[in-house]
Amino acid sequence: MKEHISLSINIEPLSKINPLIGRYKCNVAAVDIKANGFIFHKDILEKMIPTLQGSPILTYYSEIDDKFGGHEGDCYKSGITQKIVQTPELSAIGFVNHLDTPTF
Repeated sequence: MKEHISLSINIEPLSKINPLIGRYKCNVAAVDIKANGFIFHKDILEKMIPTLQGSPILTYYSEIDDKFGGHEGDCYKSGITQKIVQTPELSAIGFVNHLDTPTF
């Protein structure tokens, strides 16, 4: 089973484009932290930056935890009980603006 980790993220204040669409800036990766069995080094993440533009933001909503989850795969440990549950089908909840230039 894949390892599930929590990362501290910074999200800038949301700016509303219209009642259904908001825009914000956030971190999407962490350097040298093991996530799902992988460690991403800074040079690799820098090479990945161009692939983000226009990409969908995928997640699922966990009714058990009452929050959005990640996109880690088939099974994960959920909540305080660490019960193993299957990831629901992922949904696109947004996208990375193709006009923005992601930065490290």
